[in-house]
Amino acid sequence: MNRIWILMASIVLCLVGLILLVDDFQAKRGYPPLFKSADSPVSERPLTKNHPDQKKATPPAKSLPTRVPRTPVSDAPVAKVRGAIILDDIGLDLSVAKELLEIEVPLCFSILPARQYSTQIAELAHRQGKVIMAHIPMEARNPEKMHSGLPWLLVGMNPSKIEKITLSILKQIKYAQGANNHTGSRFTTYKPGLEIFLSSLKRQGMFFIDSRTTVNTKAYEMAQSMGIPSAERNVFFDDRDDVTEIATQCDRFINYALREGQAIGIGHPKKNTITVLKKYIPIFKQKGITLVPVTDLLTPSITPEYLALKQAHHN
Repeated sequence: MNRIWILMASIVLCLVGLILLVDDFQAKRGYPPLFKSADSPVSERPLTKNHPDQKKATPPAKSLPTRVPRTPVSDAPVAKVRGAIILDDIGLDLSVAKELLEIEVPLCFSILPARQYSTQIAELAHRQGKVIMAHIPMEARNPEKMHSGLPWLLVGMNPSKIEKITLSILKQIKYAQGANNHTGSRFTTYKPGLEIFLSSLKRQGMFFIDSRTTVNTKAYEMAQSMGIPSAERNVFFDDRDDVTEIATQCDRFINYALREGQAIGIGHPKKNTITVLKKYIPIFKQKGITLVPVTDLLTPSITPEYLALKQAHHN
């Protein structure tokens, strides 16, 4: 019987010792201790109002949080979240373009060639300091999307003809600083044609935005490899011309920008798109997203050499 009592006492002492060790370890990590430890300084333990050691502390010890942060809070300023909005297919409707120009944010106008109001809208947009792009028609997988009357870049086209069409479009769209693709789900997967097109663009000192009309596009990847200031579209606002769907895409634009630090959205000069964008522009600001010219979001950034090439092209 005595052996049993001795064994039980030993077990109890071991448990008490283990509890004290665990409690001391927790106290050192900043958790409230269960027992006062003689070898733990007062400053490492939270003190209650009635604790006898409270009066001895000089200066009075502040209560510790129940859990000490693992990493210190940084005082560095939070990076500004930026977004850019491009309006494609500009040139068909002068009144809609004027309505868009009244929106006091740096929208980018991507203007189609060979359209009734292309030149006039480019002049108006330039006067207001908007970024102007050439909207380059490129071959789509679905021929029904390739409207007649536009100068299309086609898969298998003679390289000299690709260059000729590209330079002709860039000349038509006065004040253009860069370009993006109109449709192009087939052509943007065709590396030989893309190389000719992008080389022509680079010689004019222009940037490129990949509209990403297909997940198989090679355009942005090639532009980057050629050192062309470029970026890619992240959100299409109005694939479906529906107010609710456009609002959903505006929410996606917000979420993408907040997650990645920046976002590029593309829309079109449609009544529903304009209505929703006007509603969401103040919301973008409330969410901490600053709308900037798309030229602010290019990689690599535009250099003085680039600007010199651009100026030479316009002259």
